[in-house]
Amino acid sequence: MAQQAKELNITAENKTKAHFIVRGKALAPDPYQLDVNIYHLSKTDARVHTIMTRSDGNNLNCDAKIIFKQPLPQYLNCNANFKNTKEFTDRLGLDDVPDAQINGPLRFYAKQVANRLSKTPQPMVINNKIVDAHYLFGIELPSSFTIELNKYAFTAPFLHAKQQHPRRNNDSKHVAKIQMNSDGKINFTASYQNKLFRVALSDKNETINFKNTKTKFELDFFIDDLNCLYPNLQCHIDANINASIKTLEPIINSKIDNVLFSSKVKATWANNYLISQLQQTRFQIQKLELEGIPTLANSNSQHVDFSLNQLIGLFEKKEDRLELLLYQPKNTQAQLNTQLNARYQATKEASSADYKAQLNIDVSKFLLRYELLFNSTSEAETEAETANTATVTIPPPKALPLTLSSDFNLSIAAVQRNHKQLLPATHLHGHFRLADNTLQLETIVANNHNDILAQVDVNTDLKTNKTKVKLHRKTITFTRQKSLKNHYFPALSLPLDLTGGSITTSATFTINGHNKLTGTTNITSNQLSGSYREIDVTQLNSSLYATFTPNGIRTLRPMAFFAQQLKAGITLTKPSLIIDANTHTNQYILHRVSANIFGGSLTTQGIHITDLRHSPLIPITVLGLDINQITDVIDHDGIEFTGILDGTLPVTIIKSKPEIQAAILQSRHPGGVLRYLDGSVIDDKVKAAGHHSPLIVSETLKNYHYRTLAIKFNYANNGLLTAQSHFKGYNPDFQYGRPININLVVKDNILELMKTINMINASKIEQAISTHFNRH
Repeated sequence: MAQQAKELNITAENKTKAHFIVRGKALAPDPYQLDVNIYHLSKTDARVHTIMTRSDGNNLNCDAKIIFKQPLPQYLNCNANFKNTKEFTDRLGLDDVPDAQINGPLRFYAKQVANRLSKTPQPMVINNKIVDAHYLFGIELPSSFTIELNKYAFTAPFLHAKQQHPRRNNDSKHVAKIQMNSDGKINFTASYQNKLFRVALSDKNETINFKNTKTKFELDFFIDDLNCLYPNLQCHIDANINASIKTLEPIINSKIDNVLFSSKVKATWANNYLISQLQQTRFQIQKLELEGIPTLANSNSQHVDFSLNQLIGLFEKKEDRLELLLYQPKNTQAQLNTQLNARYQATKEASSADYKAQLNIDVSKFLLRYELLFNSTSEAETEAETANTATVTIPPPKALPLTLSSDFNLSIAAVQRNHKQLLPATHLHGHFRLADNTLQLETIVANNHNDILAQVDVNTDLKTNKTKVKLHRKTITFTRQKSLKNHYFPALSLPLDLTGGSITTSATFTINGHNKLTGTTNITSNQLSGSYREIDVTQLNSSLYATFTPNGIRTLRPMAFFAQQLKAGITLTKPSLIIDANTHTNQYILHRVSANIFGGSLTTQGIHITDLRHSPLIPITVLGLDINQITDVIDHDGIEFTGILDGTLPVTIIKSKPEIQAAILQSRHPGGVLRYLDGSVIDDKVKAAGHHSPLIVSETLKNYHYRTLAIKFNYANNGLLTAQSHFKGYNPDFQYGRPININLVVKDNILELMKTINMINASKIEQAISTHFNRH
């Protein structure tokens, strides 16, 4: 004790003869031996020495210096040796309260110190009231000990620990024991001045650590400042908090691993309100797993990192309600970064696909307001009810609608499917507000170049579960430098590219409580150019104005498509389509379909269809097909084939595939020519064959003039084309221009039909000519 007093700069003083001794026993049963010694140092000062011991080794030894004119000791030093605190709490009638398993020496000390803020000493007592007191006090204790929570033990609902054999004691609860760790010495400064009581850690590096082995939870708590005002109690605290936990299971089939939390907390409590402030807050999760989602396996979020600059909370208790307000101060921000992973498999037999994405969310101007109304029954009403009934049931508090609002900026990057990029980086920024059971969302969708792709408003009535969505009118322009593939959706292997013109979209629709969608949409294109796989479109102008319901889609005005050119193996110029559709009633009206091809045109109009898989006869009128342009597409330089064809193509749709039955194409007057040219491959082979070869008949086509050509053909939905061609004509250089008629039947496609003009590969034509001469 003398050495400990010396450490506190308490000088040894001579004892006087005035001496007071008390001996006895206390805290029965199994009482402690009590020895109290009070001896005067002077007329105004005295030392008090108290010793409590028991046969089991528990003991308490306290030394204090008091000044009679002051109610507080000048110096106090206590040493204790107890196995646990339960020994005292039970004797005081505090059953089942937390018990510290100390198993080591304890020391508590306190010393009056001068007020560092005042240059002149101030009296402690004025008019029998304490007005100025300052102390340095501390606790020395084992660096680690366990606290049994006993009746305050609790089960954390987010841990879901399962016991095979339920227990009746606190061991079945998640948090029944807490281990406290420190450096073994905690020093505080305490002052009372002008009704302000203030306590603060004097060691700025002092940290108190709490651990729970069962949950693997750990908390570091450092109080930087704590002060209270009395008698109108007001308190303020500054503290730093660091926490971690190994595993959490917040909901069924979920798991969170390695959670870290840190924050600086400032709070002020006075009367009926609490003001708190979180600063430099950070929340990290190594991995979050979700199971039990149909078609999704291995769903998880890795490396979750949430940071918050500042968040202020206001909690106030009023006469009839509790009010809670949380908000972000101006120019502060919260951020969330994480990597999302999932494996999708529609059925057990289907192949699976792995998806991955990087998600970043920035939140600012966050505000949450919540009110809880108390029962408004008056005291008089309550007394009357109490007199008439044995018990009174007080209605539970009523929660008013939550108010929640925030600005946000959400970015989704690196969306991959099976390690290949699926979508480009997408950014959504806007504002949402939840108030009066209504959720309002205003957002803009943009790409990495900050090009606005869409502007969307969402309004949801949470009572009726009805959602209204508005897609604002937006025009997206394309150029070769800002094409769909290279600018808007880079790094994607899209089959579609748009390199010119623009698309304008807008829509409004409603989703009811049964997730059924109803609304209208308007989509137009202006001079749109691009390609889809091997199909090129130039300067497409189109318009679609339609309504959609759960039953289907219906055009509100004819849907129109007009293009300058369409290339799909062959070139169509000025193709157009005007159509009305109603998918609910299966009513489709082809008002007009037309295109220019091979110098002529294809047209049809006024067609009514009630089943897209099976259509009625669609007569397509053919006018002015230039045979010479057809042969140019075949790219056969050794042939000259001229003439103009007109006719009709009767088309039907059977099992979603086109068929042509009894199509007829006829040549216009005066016909045309069909001949192979001098010096061509065909000409060389005919000459090389000599006069004794059957190819001699091919000389007929060296300068064949036909007056009429009739082509009849059928096209089956399996792709087979059966064509019958009948030529009537002559060769002025062969047998004095004798009439020569050629009948030809070919089963092939139309391009192959044209190729049969090559005599080397057209045995059917040669045979037809030979048969003709044998008959004459």
